Formats: sequence, C-alpha cells, structure tokens
Amino acid sequence: MKLSASHRIVIADDAPAPVRTAANELRSHLRAVAGGDLPVVPASVPGDGSEILVGDSPRLRALAPELAAPGLREEEHVLRTAGHRLILTGGGRRGTLYAVFSFLREHLGCRWFTPDCAVVPRRQAIELPPLDERRAPAYEYRHFILTGVDDPAWAARNGYNGYDSPDDPAWGGHVAHWHYGHSLHALCPAERYFAGHPEYFDSTSRRKRVVDDYVNLCFTNDDVVRIVVDNMRRAMADSAARRQAGARLTPPTVFYLAQNDGGTPCACPACRKIIAAEGARSAALIHFCNRVVEAMGDEFPDFRMMTIAYRFSRRPPRRLRPHPKLIVQLCTIECCQAHPYATCDDPDDARFREDLAGWRALTGNLWVWDYMPRLWHPFLTGPGFDAMAANYRWFHENGVRGMFTQTGGERDFKWLNAWLMCQMMRDPYQDWTVRRDEFMGAYYGPAAAPLREFLAAVQDSVVAGGHHLHYKEGTVKPFFSPAVIAAGDRLFADAAAAVRQDPTRAARVREEFMHFLATKLQHACLDSVRHGCSLRHGRYVFARPPPMRREVGLFTSWRDERFAPAGTRGRPDSEGCTLHLESDLVALDNGTLELEFLPRLAGRMVGLRHQPAGHNFMHSAPCTNGQFNPDNGYREEWLTAPAPYEQEGSSSWSRRQGTGAGTAEAGYGASVAAGAPAGGQVFETGGKFMHPLQWERWTRLAVAGGAFHIESMIVNRGTEDVDATVETVLPLDLGPVAEVTVGGAAGEASARSATLTAVEAEKGLRIVNRRRGLGLAWRAAGEIIREVRLEVDASAGRLTLRIRTRPEILTPGAGRRFCQFMEVLT
Repeated sequence: MKLSASHRIVIADDAPAPVRTAANELRSHLRAVAGGDLPVVPASVPGDGSEILVGDSPRLRALAPELAAPGLREEEHVLRTAGHRLILTGGGRRGTLYAVFSFLREHLGCRWFTPDCAVVPRRQAIELPPLDERRAPAYEYRHFILTGVDDPAWAARNGYNGYDSPDDPAWGGHVAHWHYGHSLHALCPAERYFAGHPEYFDSTSRRKRVVDDYVNLCFTNDDVVRIVVDNMRRAMADSAARRQAGARLTPPTVFYLAQNDGGTPCACPACRKIIAAEGARSAALIHFCNRVVEAMGDEFPDFRMMTIAYRFSRRPPRRLRPHPKLIVQLCTIECCQAHPYATCDDPDDARFREDLAGWRALTGNLWVWDYMPRLWHPFLTGPGFDAMAANYRWFHENGVRGMFTQTGGERDFKWLNAWLMCQMMRDPYQDWTVRRDEFMGAYYGPAAAPLREFLAAVQDSVVAGGHHLHYKEGTVKPFFSPAVIAAGDRLFADAAAAVRQDPTRAARVREEFMHFLATKLQHACLDSVRHGCSLRHGRYVFARPPPMRREVGLFTSWRDERFAPAGTRGRPDSEGCTLHLESDLVALDNGTLELEFLPRLAGRMVGLRHQPAGHNFMHSAPCTNGQFNPDNGYREEWLTAPAPYEQEGSSSWSRRQGTGAGTAEAGYGASVAAGAPAGGQVFETGGKFMHPLQWERWTRLAVAGGAFHIESMIVNRGTEDVDATVETVLPLDLGPVAEVTVGGAAGEASARSATLTAVEAEKGLRIVNRRRGLGLAWRAAGEIIREVRLEVDASAGRLTLRIRTRPEILTPGAGRRFCQFMEVLT
C-alpha cells in the first residue's frame, strides 16, 4: 500500500479530543516525512477508499466492526491495512493516540527523544507492507518522576501515562490515583480519632501515645473498617461525580488503601493471631483490605483499590489471597539498585526474589513501586541503565503489570533515563542498548561516544567491585574510584571538544559534566577530612588546593545560574546539588549562642559557642597529621554495629528558619517535641548509620538566649527486625574539671565519672563551673533512656556526656525518636 496525496485522514464527526489530536499529529508528521498535506475530514463526508481511518467511527465499524472502541482494551491499539485504507485505532482515551505514534515510530522511524530533540526521517514516498498489528504496552501503568519532564506531547508520544505525567485531556490524560501511596491517615485520621478511640490504632502508638500521620491502624478493629469504608466511598463518589460532570483533569480511578509511611504494625491479640497463622505481618493488612473491598461491593465497578507491600508488609502471607479487585504494589525500597534484582547477591535482593514469587502465587494484580539509586542525591553520578532494563524485563516475566520507578530531581543523564524508562516500560523485551545509542547519537551528536564510554567505566567499576547501592545511599561510594575519576576527566574533555562548535549540544554535555564534577568534589570531602583538617583559633579549617577552589567555583556559579529563575526548578538544595565542600562550617547564630556544624562530616556539631562569654562549650582535641579527631563534636552511634555514621560520608543537610513548637516541619516521622525552642533556626541532616538504619537529626536553636534542642530519628530501612539501641556522645569543655560540679536529682557534687539510671536522670543534669560562670543544663525524654554516663578526663579538661537509649526492636519501616533539650547557663 502506498500513501498518496489523494488519501484523507478520517475521524468521527464527534471524535473526542485525543482522537482529534492523533489525527493532527499524523497529518503533521506525514507532511514532515514526505511532504504534502493530507486533510482531516469527518466520517460523514463520503470517500473513495483512499483514506486513513483514525479512531472509532461509523466508517470504521462498517469496514471492521470487531475494531469498534468498546471491543478494545484500554490503550490496546490496532494498525491494519485494507485495500487502499490504513486503520489506526485503539481503546480508551489513549489507544488511538498510541496507534498513530506506534505507526510513526515502527514504520516511519520517528523518534521523540526530548521535547526539543526529535528525529523525523524524510522519504520520497511512503509505501507500507500489509499490516495487521494489535498490541498494548507491556505495563498498564508506566510511571516515574523526574524534574522538568512535563511536556504532554512528549509524554503521549512515548507512552508515559503515570500519575506524574502531564494530565492534558487533548493528549489522553493519565492514570490518576487517589493519594500517593500511604493513605490510611486520610481514611482514619489520628488527629480526629486517637484521643477518644486509641484502640483504632496500632498497639505501639497506643502505648507511646504518639499521634501523627505515621501512626498505623489496628487492622482487625470493626469500627476502623466501617470508618475506612465510609471515607473510601466518599472519595469514590466524588471522583465519579467529577467524571460525570466532564472534569477537565482526570478523576482518580485507582484508590490507595495503603499503610502509613513508617510506624509499626498493630500487635494486638487479634492482629497477632492472623499474622501467626499466615507467617507474615502483611496478613493483617491484606485481611483488612479484603474486608474494605468486599464492603464496597460493585458500587463503583470501574474503580480499583491498591495497597502496598512495603517494609513490614512486604513478605506475603502463606495462603491469604488479596481480593480480585485489590492491586498489590510491591516495593523494592530495601533492594540494591546497582545490579539486576534477579541475580544480585545482596541478601535484601535474595529475600525480595522470594517475596515476589510469593505474591505472584497469590494474585494476578501485581504492580511494583521501584526506586532509582541515590534518590536523596540525584545530582550525583550513579550506575547506568543496565540494571533497570534487566529489572523491567524480569518483572514483566514474573507477572507484574504496573511499573512505578521513583526517582526525582536533576539526575545525571536525565532525559536519557526518561526516554529509556518510557521505551522499556512499553516493551521491556527490546534491546535497550540500541535505544540508548539512538538517543545519545541524536541528543549529544559526536559527543555520544566519549559519554557512552564514561557510562561504561562507571558501570564496569560497579560490576567489578561488587558494589551495592541503595536508594538513599550516601554521597561517597567506592565504585567512583580514582580510575573512574581520571577516565571522567579525560572523556568529558573529549566530549566537550567534539561539540565545541555546536552550542546546543555543548550545553547538554556541560549539564552532564556538572554531575560528574559535583560527584568528584563530594568525594574530595573525605580526603580533606583525612588529610587537610586543622584547628585555627578554635575553628576548623580544611585545605582546599587551588584546582579544587576553581572547580568548586565552576560548579557553584553554574548551579546558581541554572537554578536562579524563581519557581522554575526549586532551590538548589532541594535538587540535591549543594556541595559539602562549599562551606567549612555552617552555623546557627541567634546573637547569644552559635552552633557550628561540619557539612562535609555528615553535619557533625563541633561548636557550642556562647558569644557573650567568648567560650566554646564543645571540647575539641587537636587534629593530628591533618586528620579530623574522631572524638571531637557531638555524635551518635548505633551500638549493634558500632561506628560513627560519619565514616561513610553519607549525608545530606540544610539550614533554614524554623516554625513554632508543636508543628510537624521536619519530614519523615518527626515533629517538634514539647518543650523545644519555638521558631528560631534549624539545621537538618540525615543519612545512614550502616545498612539498614537510616538517621535524621534536627538541631533547633531558640530565637534568643542559650537554649537549643536536638531531635534524632532512626528508621529501619531493612527487611528484618533490628535492635535500634543508640548512644550519643557530647564532649564538653567547662574549664578545669576540678572547678566543675554536677547537679541532678541526688543533689550537687564535684564532677566525677558516674553512671545514672533513667530514673535518676529524668529530671535532668546541670553541669556548672561557678568560678568561671559557665554551665550547661541537659534533659531528655525519660522513657527512651537506659542510662546516662558522665566521663571525666581531668588531664584533657574534658567532660563527656554519654546517653544510651533503651533497646528497642524496630520492625521494617518503623522508627524511633530521641529528644534532648539543652541550655547554656552563664
């Protein structure tokens, strides 16, 4: 069949907006490919048989009634030739769009790499073989998150239909869901019910009297089921009404019925009975979800509910099957993302393989919530697409039908990753390296070869070294070795030289180079801590050789310019591209008290300086051979694997103005504890102790005076229960130890090494040097403390306050908080 100038594009007289868009897209692309301009006409206009039938219409039904839209699944699409006719049609809102784009992609070679980089090959004529193709995307749900990937035409052309894809009705909209994962706090709010009905919530929260959005429900309480059903019915009724009214934006069709983020599962007798019978904590959740789905009945037949197999609920029950109308979204949050899940030797990946097989045996409604490595540090260089491509195929082979990859920020090779995710979610069985080479050749031009070699060098280092990388991994990893850095210096220089005369591609290469440079400079952090640290006039200084100064300046000037337009990209620190090397010290200062932190050392607090007195209450031992003294500064250690977390160099940090006490401002599971200084300034830092424990810490300085507050949060990011006993260490300098007294519940005495029980320390301590007018008051929430030790080293002039928490077993995803309140006294 040959398309000629006599062909017309035929659509129904009342064709919906996506079909009209599909017809116009076909018209403009055919014009670009072979010239000419085929008209778009309504089906009511008679034709001579030389036509392209786009979408459902009376003309199509007369020719091929089996292809009428009601007979096609959502997004299923058909390409068929019949004489001089070409049929391009599909089911649902996006099916006909996908038919047109499939035709342009597979038969005319069109590619839409980015909104401003496409390939539309020219032809003298368009001749087609006989066609009879009927297909649908491999995954019904195809979702990822990347900053700036928000062009509706690009999304539709590449089959991106997830919740964060642009929701433009003319381009087919997207798959909308109610809430974003964790939703039980909206279906049964703790702030409404906890005070009067604590039995509605998990047993741990009832015991601790903790009320926030991270409290989980009791999954066997009949009243909870009733409340959740009522609120779910309201949400679905609202969505149905919006759909009936012709809402412009897509109303939700998938409704999350999912545990809250963090917290612990209920361990009441009824929940424990179900868990014991099924051998998995997920059993209580699935039992609860099944009851909700059954209670909803068939009132909203087009809507589905979805829960998540996440943290404590990841392991499947033995026999309890999810309801046929319930989607289970299995989360990979604990897995190593540097290697294919099917073969990675990380123990978490091995357990995940078992869990996937278990869920597949229980349900055919299986989606996945996946993660890209370095979610917290998207601006840093990471492994390539090798593992993700293998994972997309493996998941589909194992019955997964919906795919969400959580990433974000300004990632390295962002548009390459976005395009590859679209292609591999649509068809995970194609050769991803061919798709990669297509993209890089068009987008980077002659710079593609050295950039591809750089990506290979990173990936080879990951594979050769057997390095594992998790989604919230820190900034310093051994796969980014000196050899990889040397290769990067050479290859990025080659790439820049190759496109020097092409401003557009030069800018694209520079974008990727800045990710490499940021990673290179972050790796220099540990070198400066190990070899270039000194104390000058009581403040830390780090050596910064001239080449490093120039590179830091190069990166920061580019970054500040890149992110400068207000409201376009967000603040640099929110995009994960603030360098630890930019500042030797970061301080909170209210005019009376100055708290000093080292960004390059996981934000360790090293200064507690009372300005009117001119005294630093933080004891600092000298640096030896240019190495930071590990005994200096406030630190926290996980006793199950005792090592200061700073040794990994894995952290992120930010400084900001705080809000009033009692507000939830700090993010994951954290809230300002009662008695914390209101308002003021906040220094926030977070990272990992050692896998699987993640930590976050908020240091809040009062608006005025000498009060400050440290709130620490640790979370089990693994798949097994862990003991989360933590010890905090605060080295103090209050002048000669002989002059210092310590006061507490038992009275005041000269400073000496001693251990206090939680009961003895409950009212706090006052460490005072009356002769010099120096003092520090300390207290903490008593229920979490096991003991308080004061260690005295008279020769060094150091008092060390060690606080050990009570042992607590954290289930996967659960966390615990520890709050300390301090005030400098003068």
